[in-house]
Amino acid sequence: GATISGIVSERDVVRHLADGTGVLSQPVSAIMTANVKTCTPEDSLEATGHTMTYSRIRHLPVVGEDG
Repeated sequence: GATISGIVSERDVVRHLADGTGVLSQPVSAIMTANVKTCTPEDSLEATGHTMTYSRIRHLPVVGEDG
């Protein structure tokens, strides 16, 4: 599709492993972050850095004008 359903990182996996290894057999949707922050290719590094710092995220998908 043309939209982002979610994002999953190593941090999400490790955080959920604290509940046991059963998480490894669950679908990604069980641990993904559904409210994904994004930026565009035209955004400044300052703006993206601000978003990442204040949202406390390490991954920021870059999306084109079609989303």
